[in-house]
Amino acid sequence: MSADEIRLSSRNVSVPWEKRSELMQRLEGMEGGSEAAAELRTRHAFAESRKPLVYAVLDAWLREVGKDAFGEELDQLRLELHRDIAQKG
Repeated sequence: MSADEIRLSSRNVSVPWEKRSELMQRLEGMEGGSEAAAELRTRHAFAESRKPLVYAVLDAWLREVGKDAFGEELDQLRLELHRDIAQKG
C-alpha cells in the first residue's frame, strides 16, 4: 500500500493513501474542515490553527472504529498532532 508523508512541526508521519483519503473526506464533512483537507491535499501539512480540528477528527475516528481498525499510522499522526498543539499552547 502506497503512503504519503504528512509534515508536522517535529517530524513527518507516513500515512497510507487510503487512510489519508478518508481523513480528507472526514475533514470536509466538518465545519472549517474543507480548508484543512485542502492543505493536506496540496501541502501535505496543516496550518497551526487547523491542527486542533484535525486532532479532534482523528480522535473521534479512533473512538468510532477502535485502535486496530484505525491503524498505527493514523494513531501516530494523532499523537504527533497532540504534541504540536501542546507545545504551541
